[in-house]
Amino acid sequence: MLTWEEDVEVHALHKQGWTISAIARHTGRNRRTIRNYINGVTTPGIRKPAREDPFEPFVDYVTCRLREDPHLWARTLCDELEDLGYRLSYPTLTRQIRDRKLRPVCEARANATDRANAMIDHPRHGARSPSSPRSHRRIALPHNDVPSTRTPRHRGRHAGVAQSSRPSPTPSTAR
Repeated sequence: MLTWEEDVEVHALHKQGWTISAIARHTGRNRRTIRNYINGVTTPGIRKPAREDPFEPFVDYVTCRLREDPHLWARTLCDELEDLGYRLSYPTLTRQIRDRKLRPVCEARANATDRANAMIDHPRHGARSPSSPRSHRRIALPHNDVPSTRTPRHRGRHAGVAQSSRPSPTPSTAR
């Protein structure tokens, strides 16, 4: 795509009698691109969309529904749209709502982030805000002095590890 300035230069060089190949070499563009701009097939500064927007037919409906109820769940909206012929995915719907800013601002929740957030003290990681990234942490469960040898049913990020209440040896004394 050429800018307006490049388009003016291309037309000026063409008027001076330069060939399309010479203009293409001078500007570093493809000959076909230069030919399209000289013949008026392409407009400078305007990119032709690669394909039609598949979400466009549903924008008015989504906007109307979200104005009626700003708290409408996207899953419910997706189900309604599927009945109307929507064939894209749920993540695409939520991305389109977010990117196009279709969900109106809820006045009741507009000031929710203006208040002070709680700080959580963690013995190993220090103070953390609720919005900071989560990390996997071992937690000591109040249990007897014998650590559990049983394998937990799941090993997800919420799995706790039973530890002895006795202090563990430091690396210098563990030899």
